[in-house]
Amino acid sequence: MIIAIETSAEPASIALLHPDGSLSERSFPNQNQVNVPLADELALCLDELKGEVQTVLVGAGPGSYSGARVGLATAEALALSFNCDLVTLPSVYGITHPTPYVLVGDARRGAYFSISPEAPTPQILEAEPFAAQIAECDHALVTFEPVEKLPLSDEVKNSISITTSSATQLIHYWQTLSTTAQSAWLQAPREVVYLRPPNITKAKSPF
Repeated sequence: MIIAIETSAEPASIALLHPDGSLSERSFPNQNQVNVPLADELALCLDELKGEVQTVLVGAGPGSYSGARVGLATAEALALSFNCDLVTLPSVYGITHPTPYVLVGDARRGAYFSISPEAPTPQILEAEPFAAQIAECDHALVTFEPVEKLPLSDEVKNSISITTSSATQLIHYWQTLSTTAQSAWLQAPREVVYLRPPNITKAKSPF
């Protein structure tokens, strides 16, 4: 069995791949306190388990940073409990949209990101170069958030589709991968997708 968790997008979701190949999914609002509905929905999903869990997948963002962290912490606990593999996947792989596409969004602090299935490391740019790059993009554009937040022309904004990433689609993506590709993801760092380096404050000298 595979359990997948996606809490970086709205709505959040949990999906199960059962031994007979069938899929079930539960979705719920990705609120500020997403850990509360996540715990309730996860308990209901675990009641559906019909076999041994081999893998836990979790969407790592970009999207809701706090949501992605809650999802990863939950996935880590599940993997430890079931003694199974844990894989963090960029949430761009959980999107159901004809390829090729580029996911764009607000990286905060005056910066914006773009990421695609072909290049799953987000590119971070300030407003002006971001707008110039996206205006020249020949891929479909998608986002998890209101387009009004993006520093783009009305023409470009009108071309952007509001979408989401789902736990079910993360499972579908995982199933398309070769054994070699799955092994590479299994060895990848288990962390959320950072849009900014962590802020580190140096300790003041006592002297």
